[in-house]
Amino acid sequence: MDLYLSITTFLLAAVAASGGLVAICAATSRVHWFWRVFAVWVFVAAMLPIRAYEPAVVFGIGLPLGAMCIRVLQWFQQPAVPQAEARSNRAQLRFGILDSLLAITLIGLTLAIVLQIWAKIPARANPPQTWKEYVIPAASLASIVVLSWCGGRGFRRWWAIVGLVILIPFWTWLIWPNTYWLYSLDDERGVYYMLAGDFADRDRYLSGSEITVLGMTEFSFLLMASLAIWYVAGCSSWFSRARTVGGALASGALALLYLQMYWLAAVPPPIVSEPNNFSRVMEIAEEIEGLNKQAVAIADLSKTEAKAAQRLNELYREIMPLLDVIGSLPDDLSTEAGWQARERNWSNRYSHLRSLSKSLEAEATSAVNRGDLRKAVHYALANVRLGAIFCRNAVMVDELVGRAAIDRGAQTLITLREQLESELSHEVGEVLGIVESEHESAESLLKREVAYSQRAYGWQARLGHIALWINFGPPEHWKNNKAFLISIREMQAINRMLRIELAAYCYRAKSGKFPSVLDQLVPDYLLDVPIDPFTQKPFVYRDDDGAIMLYCVGRDGVDSGGKFTDRNTYYSGDGYDLDLETLTRK
Repeated sequence: MDLYLSITTFLLAAVAASGGLVAICAATSRVHWFWRVFAVWVFVAAMLPIRAYEPAVVFGIGLPLGAMCIRVLQWFQQPAVPQAEARSNRAQLRFGILDSLLAITLIGLTLAIVLQIWAKIPARANPPQTWKEYVIPAASLASIVVLSWCGGRGFRRWWAIVGLVILIPFWTWLIWPNTYWLYSLDDERGVYYMLAGDFADRDRYLSGSEITVLGMTEFSFLLMASLAIWYVAGCSSWFSRARTVGGALASGALALLYLQMYWLAAVPPPIVSEPNNFSRVMEIAEEIEGLNKQAVAIADLSKTEAKAAQRLNELYREIMPLLDVIGSLPDDLSTEAGWQARERNWSNRYSHLRSLSKSLEAEATSAVNRGDLRKAVHYALANVRLGAIFCRNAVMVDELVGRAAIDRGAQTLITLREQLESELSHEVGEVLGIVESEHESAESLLKREVAYSQRAYGWQARLGHIALWINFGPPEHWKNNKAFLISIREMQAINRMLRIELAAYCYRAKSGKFPSVLDQLVPDYLLDVPIDPFTQKPFVYRDDDGAIMLYCVGRDGVDSGGKFTDRNTYYSGDGYDLDLETLTRK
């Protein structure tokens, strides 16, 4: 278990322990009942501003239940009292008009919380689906609060500890497969792994169970330790002062955590591209998906469905000029309506994009087979531009889906680069340069990813991000994000190397040989020489017996002397350099 998971689990345990202390104080205090109940209500209500709606329900059920159980145990623990005193105690239980008004006030405040939760939870990604996701954690919370009170207070302490040892594994067994809202959806690996009932991976299942056991153990220990310190503090003034200082520090830490949970990460300003043809492109893509389910070329579709092929040709004539402009996704994730709209539409978008991208690839392949290189390049660049749209105003998954379309277009261009005339090579190089310059920066994209996930997935994502900041620092240092940043550099490297090779072939067409150094391509063929994004130094280049050898060091950052492999092997390990054929090599 790594430090990130340990930090996240401890934070959850500390918050639950603070709620348990509130419930215990409500059960054992001698102040008016309203203020004791109100203290529990305030703790539950405090979950709403930080969007912790599921914990609010669990605390709203579990804390009052635990307080009532402790109250019952106290009654059993009290010695018998004289009859007159008993009558006096019964009189104290009677409610007057003021008590009734206070009770009505609490009921109204509770209904306000319920209505707020009822409105907000369905809007969240992956909301709870069954009553088990609330009742089981609430019951475990109440039982641990009661047993921890017994252990810390000294009331049948050993029985309480034995009960905790038995109940913690039992509640883990119930909670782990039934409480999906505890699964953090976008963190380093998640507070709980998102297995959704699939326990085939034994190591991951055990990790999730270990986290649950650890969290409950920390929860009960913090609660018992706090109670023990509280009751023992009266033994000396020094210990009492230490208790006060420790309580102040713990309260300050929880207050700081609360403030961090309250403020969501800022959303980078949306990219505004005019004209933005995205909506119409997606409409056409949806129609193409329905017409061309097998993603074949028009020539092949016309053999079986002539009308569909004719309509497909019309749609291509409309969409190709639209793709000449690199627009952006229309989502404004700074608003609730924006990210909710994205949640509703994302799967359809990706399906339409994949279908359109595969259809464009089929047309490019068909044009290559006919020897029509200009048309093949036309369709390949359309694929590149289509993918580029999904990489602007995007979150991480948009970038990955868009890059798949860019890769399809790039593979066609890589295959054709030696056969293109100079004019066409120059046109392709210009488009590739525009695509890279229009690509949103990785830093901005990561900021939007963090901000979006906190809005879509709520407190789980925000708490996970706080733990990741404590453990790793800024988002670019998070493990999953590091891999993502490496993949962006690889895309940049492919783009830049393709532009360099196209320029080198143009140079050879004019001078009869390849340049001896890349600087010879400036300024006639390139405005400047692109650099290796992995090293921030020039790419490795040489004229190898009349053939170009151009490559970058790749994801391991080590120059392996021109050792290349296929795409799958390159991505699965280190020790290889990255060249253009990595995308096409079999």
